Amino acid sequence: MMGGGLLGILSICSLLLPNFAIYLDGVCLIRQKYESNQDGTQTHIRAWVNGTDQLSSVIKITLEFDPKGYPETFDIIEIWKDQIELRRVRKNDNTDPLKLPIIHPLTPGWMEMTLVSGEEFQLNFTKMQNGSYTYKGERERLRKIRVEGSYITFNCLNDIIYWRIEHFPKIIPLELNIYNNFSIFSRKEYIPSIKIGEKNLQLGFNGGIMNDISSLKENLQVPLSGHKEYYFNIGCINEICEVW
Repeated sequence: MMGGGLLGILSICSLLLPNFAIYLDGVCLIRQKYESNQDGTQTHIRAWVNGTDQLSSVIKITLEFDPKGYPETFDIIEIWKDQIELRRVRKNDNTDPLKLPIIHPLTPGWMEMTLVSGEEFQLNFTKMQNGSYTYKGERERLRKIRVEGSYITFNCLNDIIYWRIEHFPKIIPLELNIYNNFSIFSRKEYIPSIKIGEKNLQLGFNGGIMNDISSLKENLQVPLSGHKEYYFNIGCINEICEVW
């Protein structure tokens, strides 16, 4: 087991989450923004609910319609921890947003939902107790969906999600009171760096075993090999995290 520390967020270099295979599925890449032409009736969205940010919405979904001569025609669905806000943008229409309370306020962690379009739009929360929200839309004119958030996937239908990390570290959120399973992969040998709270770790080989090698002299540090996956876990109990 490697050292841990108080959990805020995980800042890590060269990391993929979780149990990631070498094949990269583009729709499961974590991004801040996705945009897609509407080519189906159901869209699956995953988003991270930040437990410390009280001023920002969790996710913003923009439904863009065929304007038919109007300069702007779209709906905005903005999801906050305790409410859903629907705003319709039309020519010469300044209608106040419609606000719907969420039955069970969202808690920190991954949130999943599907947006089903038909004669009505239906927003279904999955793996949660919040059920469905429905409103009348303009299905025949929908042409594009845009999704924005801090960490999101778009139409990723499996539990494998990943980050591409190049040149600069990325901040990756951790869920508390569970084991977060990670896999890392690189095309060349490397020593990934992990920061959890005030603790800094470097993964490499020590005695033929992958471990924290940050205390070793540089000439004794053995990097991880390229073109091979390595696995480790981060467990966070009572805001104390351990890596092994």
